[in-house]
Amino acid sequence: MLHLANLCLFGILFLNLYGLGLLTGLWLRNAWLALTAGPWLFCSLFFFIESFVGLGNLDWLWPLTTAISIVLLLEVTGVTHLLARWENAWDLADWRNKLSPRLAPGPYAVLAGVFAYVMCWRYRYPNLDGSSEKIADLAFIASYFRGEKIPVSDIWLSSYTSTHYYSFQYYAAALMGRILGFDCGTAYNVAFCALIALTGTAGIGGVCLLTQRIWIRVLVSLGWLVGGSGVTVLVHYVIPNPLLSDNFRFMGERDFTAEPFGPWLAKYASHYTKLSLPAEPLSYSIYLGDYHPPIVGFYLLTLILLTLNLWNKGASPRVLAVAGACFPWCVVANTWNIVLQAVGLFIWLAYLAVTFLIARSNPRQKWEGDLANVRRFFTTGWIYLLGGAVVATILIVPYFRVFALSSLDSHTMIRMVNWNEHTPPLLWLIFLLPTVGLTALSLCAFLWGDRTLGTLGLLWLGFLLFTEFFFINDIYSGLFIRFNTTLKWWPWVTAGALLTMGPRLLERRTPWLAWIPALFFVGYPILYFYDLATYYYRTPAYNPGYLDGSGYLTVGADNANLNDRLLLNYLRSSPKKIVIEHPDTDFTNYSGMTTLANQQSYIGWLGHEQLWRGYLYELQYRYDHVSSLYAGNLPDAGSWAQSQGIDYILWFKPVDTEDLWNKVNASLQPAYFWHEFYHDHGRRVGLWERREPDAELPAVPAPAPAPAPVIIAPVPPPPPPPGIKR
Repeated sequence: MLHLANLCLFGILFLNLYGLGLLTGLWLRNAWLALTAGPWLFCSLFFFIESFVGLGNLDWLWPLTTAISIVLLLEVTGVTHLLARWENAWDLADWRNKLSPRLAPGPYAVLAGVFAYVMCWRYRYPNLDGSSEKIADLAFIASYFRGEKIPVSDIWLSSYTSTHYYSFQYYAAALMGRILGFDCGTAYNVAFCALIALTGTAGIGGVCLLTQRIWIRVLVSLGWLVGGSGVTVLVHYVIPNPLLSDNFRFMGERDFTAEPFGPWLAKYASHYTKLSLPAEPLSYSIYLGDYHPPIVGFYLLTLILLTLNLWNKGASPRVLAVAGACFPWCVVANTWNIVLQAVGLFIWLAYLAVTFLIARSNPRQKWEGDLANVRRFFTTGWIYLLGGAVVATILIVPYFRVFALSSLDSHTMIRMVNWNEHTPPLLWLIFLLPTVGLTALSLCAFLWGDRTLGTLGLLWLGFLLFTEFFFINDIYSGLFIRFNTTLKWWPWVTAGALLTMGPRLLERRTPWLAWIPALFFVGYPILYFYDLATYYYRTPAYNPGYLDGSGYLTVGADNANLNDRLLLNYLRSSPKKIVIEHPDTDFTNYSGMTTLANQQSYIGWLGHEQLWRGYLYELQYRYDHVSSLYAGNLPDAGSWAQSQGIDYILWFKPVDTEDLWNKVNASLQPAYFWHEFYHDHGRRVGLWERREPDAELPAVPAPAPAPAPVIIAPVPPPPPPPGIKR
């Protein structure tokens, strides 16, 4: 029954995604671009509206949107003609020819196929637990789930608003869940798959425009979706028993001790400053399951490449409006890549200008096509490019009022890499080998007269050098000074290089001295799929099919799990109030119960909140007092909890013993009453709930002096894998 319900859920989702694509296609007239850009345009419009008025619960919309999607599908396939009166005005015959799933099934099949692959991972491992960033990402989505006016209340920190500068993808996931009637956890897992499906469709669509050969399309697409780094094979001979993450956290976090190459490589690395220089490509993100902003970086990159490929193929100038909108979208979704997108946009415009000047002065016939395309840009194309940027900026103007200003507290800036902070040359070459190889081969294209391919080689060489000589200087230092930059920039560069140079190099079968190495550089990273498949089939499934992500708390044969489910269901159905639970460190299951129930946390993970909030003194105060309360060391805890507006105090973890319960219960009286779900062999599951004011209750004495909070220095601890998002 669970799997049947999930199947129906996926069916409704795809009907709506296809409907959005068909609606967008009335203007863009390309199935690849309409399918991938439509949902983002839709979310942008709602983001703008909800910046002025919160729309609340929207699950009444899905029957209407699903019905409209079905009508559009019937219309585009020619089954019905309900739109006949607009046949000529909208040129529906052209719309049907270009977007009908019967005439152009490729984009629709790719979207479903990539979604299915990603869902295989999320379906088998759906838990939203503390093993990585999942609970933190879930908290962002949950904050938007109530449909408040933006900026919304931060569900992970009571009395604060959620103004994190990488907010848009979380809003999009919450909007999808609110419309389709999902719970918060299901919205996380399904939105994760949907976003990567849109990304994969845009990327594969761009590849399909560059080559007609099926095997090249498949090879390049696999190299991007499941491919590893340049150490895909070497890592097994350098690091003993390597993890999947070691393929991308090769430098700085693991010791090279495995024979035969480990000791030699360790000796080489010892001559350079030890730095943690990771990268998280799409293949690793799919396995990890973190709904990270870098995924949006891939999405916007592939969307830009798709629009430019369509433009070069003679598509309507309208497609450039999407490329123009990608820069403002980057501001609201993944600000770390603004620099890369800005540099790329400048280089492209400079290339058009130089091409125009050269073509005008060169009478040779082979320049005529370039000149016509450039003229098309300078007559009409630039209007759509600028128009898309302006409209997208207007839709996110509310973002600049609050979100962008709050990001000033991060004190981030771009600066040059010091001489002792560079990547060891050999490790840089090995790690980025496929990208470096494709770039070198493309530069050689100037020798056989392929100016376009050679220019692409120059472009990606420039990006490789830029990421090595510049970085975003955030609050990290020492071992992790370039951590966040390489984590986000290197995968972006490697993906762009593969999707643009790979198809062109393989499409050219001459000279063979370049074609054979190109085949190696594109195909070699795919060997990482063996590691992925081995992990998938050897690692037991964790609560498969429970897409709400709460299986690790509620599903199991023992009574403890079953009674934790009662507690979770009670919280989900209760009014939204402020909740605390036994505190723990970051990257644990702490706050998972509260967040999955979409309740308001008094404080989430301390390290993350300190990082995002500029190390406010109040955060340590909150954490220390909650810790003292659960340790039974906070005198008159009930008065303090009431003064903080705390409504529910959860008690369900194995560390919460019977003796400790007696101490805490005594300290909370008479301000809170105990609501019990389970009590057996010294284990209790339940919560204390704040009493409503009652004149007959004894007066609550004044709170005793609280323990002095610990003042910590504003120096962040090293981020444990996979790293705290910025």
